[in-house]
Amino acid sequence: MKANIYDVAEKAGVSITTVSRVMNKTGRVSQKSIEKVNAVIKELGYHPNMFAKGLANKRTHIIGVLLPAFDNFMFPDTFTLEYLRGIQEVVRSFDFNILIINSQSNNDMDETAEYMKLIDGNKIDGLITFEGMMNEEYLKLCKKRKFPIVFIGDDSEETYENHIMLGERECYTEILMYLKKFNHKEICVVYYVEESMMNEKIKFFEGLFKELNLPFDEKVNCLIDTGLMVSFDESVALHIEKGHASAYVTECIEYAQTVLNGTLRLNKKIPEDVSTISIEHSFEESELLYPKIDSILMAGVEIGESAAQKLMRLLSEEVNIEPRIISTVKSFGSVKNLKQ
Repeated sequence: MKANIYDVAEKAGVSITTVSRVMNKTGRVSQKSIEKVNAVIKELGYHPNMFAKGLANKRTHIIGVLLPAFDNFMFPDTFTLEYLRGIQEVVRSFDFNILIINSQSNNDMDETAEYMKLIDGNKIDGLITFEGMMNEEYLKLCKKRKFPIVFIGDDSEETYENHIMLGERECYTEILMYLKKFNHKEICVVYYVEESMMNEKIKFFEGLFKELNLPFDEKVNCLIDTGLMVSFDESVALHIEKGHASAYVTECIEYAQTVLNGTLRLNKKIPEDVSTISIEHSFEESELLYPKIDSILMAGVEIGESAAQKLMRLLSEEVNIEPRIISTVKSFGSVKNLKQ
């Protein structure tokens, strides 16, 4: 009987994800595990055969990944790339590939959304997407057809079946509590969001600030890039110049660099004049900046892996969903204690 990926993982004493990482030469794997997996692959003569498997079970072996519209602002941060890498690592273990779908016009019922055309035409076997990106009518149709979809976000699992927690709320809560510990109250969050989802995101931060007894005014506490602003860097610099906030929280390292550039232009120093902290989406990403800034890891690759593992399970593939751990803040001294 021909060996499969389960046989390789079991004989090597590692997870299926580890086997995939070794085969695809991606992710972090110890040299010992690499050597063990490669030895077992050679011993068992394991070779994936996507075409033959697709013919046997009438699958396309393609997974749709629905992303926010990126016409004007493609891949705003490393999260998207890391997230896609995590999905690809897992699905390739089962001889699947991914198809990236732009969410443009997804909520326009006058024209069928691209992902629904793909589902209707049996062009994809499953879909991974974020909460709030699918029209309710399309959701009902997919549920009725029992089409497998995995949702990522921080809403209730009662709202979205087959749900993976994003961990965004936990990360921002950890950051805001960290800043409060250093006596910061005027805090500005710098982030990207599609224009259609802007109000929802503002409400998210308003609720979070109020939960932590922090003052909130969207014009002061939110710097929003919708991808349509040519001069977003100028907006950030102007916000810093007016002294609206003592601390800036950025949703990714790219925006952290924007804040650093703004302080440099204004001859301000980190953390003496402005405190900065960011979410990072790959390990030690914040350490590439100068000066290094405080950060918390929300690993895009792990979120992608968890979503893909869940979808593979829905497609009747035997796979364990590996738990994710929300990390704590790494300090490099970019946040000043205002009482010192």
